[in-house]
Amino acid sequence: IGFNVIYSAWHILFVIGFDHDISDEIACSKPKLYEVGPRRGLFNARLFTKWMITAVIQGVMAWIIPFIFFGPLEYDKTAPVDFWVFSTVAFSAINIIVDLKLVLYAQNPLGKVTLLPTAGAFACYGFALFMIGY
Repeated sequence: IGFNVIYSAWHILFVIGFDHDISDEIACSKPKLYEVGPRRGLFNARLFTKWMITAVIQGVMAWIIPFIFFGPLEYDKTAPVDFWVFSTVAFSAINIIVDLKLVLYAQNPLGKVTLLPTAGAFACYGFALFMIGY
């Protein structure tokens, strides 16, 4: 139930909350940097539509590719292992996509403020997989 909080929400809060692009002095001395906001250059209907289409494509790929390789053609209640493997691989793909997209869109993708929470998110998910496997 709390997978979103455990595997991705805190990760996003740390990366976005502690990441910084420019110093406060430069930000206050150059108000032109913020003109893109009122012009809706970073968030508008066209960009939102692009994000939604990309999310649908990524979600479908995260589900279809594992289904092709691991998915059972018929669900057998006596041997649910195949479905369990397929579902775990699909869920893992979704978690990896979310974490790596956050790294790609961060202001400083190779900074410790980005990489440490990302490593923590992968570690939390890896630990959960390990615990579920046993």
